[in-house]
Amino acid sequence: MNALIPITGLWKWIVGRPSVGAAASVIRLERRALERRALCPGGKLQCLRGMLWITVDGDERDVILREGATYATERRIHVMIEALEDSVLGLRSE
Repeated sequence: MNALIPITGLWKWIVGRPSVGAAASVIRLERRALERRALCPGGKLQCLRGMLWITVDGDERDVILREGATYATERRIHVMIEALEDSVLGLRSE
């Protein structure tokens, strides 16, 4: 996927909640790509572009994130993320 990504508001999302030791990243995923991640309490996933399917280990419910939507957790979890179309994922693991 070779496209310019508008980052208006991205920096604000990354640093929006000050926290010592927070790591933030932006991940590009092509359609049908999979990404497995661990999230700590306070961790967030945001769909910056495209559409993502989130499966949380131990939870029978799945989550679909459309562009601009955020998923946050207050406990330690492992997630599987699938891009339903070419997507950009913002990830902050507290």
